[in-house]
Amino acid sequence: MSKTNSGLFNTNPLSPIAKKAFIQELRNRGEKFNEEKIVFITKDATGQIIWLEKGNNLVGLEHIIQRHSEHFEKAFGFKQEQIPNFLENIISYGEIVSNRIIIKKGRKCFERKYKYNGKYYILAGIGSNGFVVSAYPTTK
Repeated sequence: MSKTNSGLFNTNPLSPIAKKAFIQELRNRGEKFNEEKIVFITKDATGQIIWLEKGNNLVGLEHIIQRHSEHFEKAFGFKQEQIPNFLENIISYGEIVSNRIIIKKGRKCFERKYKYNGKYYILAGIGSNGFVVSAYPTTK
């Protein structure tokens, strides 16, 4: 695939009805989230609801942009504005090639490596509740 990334993203995004159902499920579980700040919400191959919020310099999209946007550009040729769509696609449609539970700051979370289109790999830190803490490119 060229550096223009044409054809990279899935053209069948999650329906608004499914997204609303996932948000309602988070509410029913009593999860802490800010609906207005959700960048995307989806399910991954494990069936877990996963969501990314705008966040801040420590977690979420703002953290990913501040700390890892140059890594996405170097690894995949992506600009900052392409990262949210790419992450939604790789988490929604990617294959999980590793999944381990780790403890960070006394909290259980998942460290998942996703593979997409046979060659794009990311490592994502995901809270046990499904909140995306961070994500960045990695190798096989």
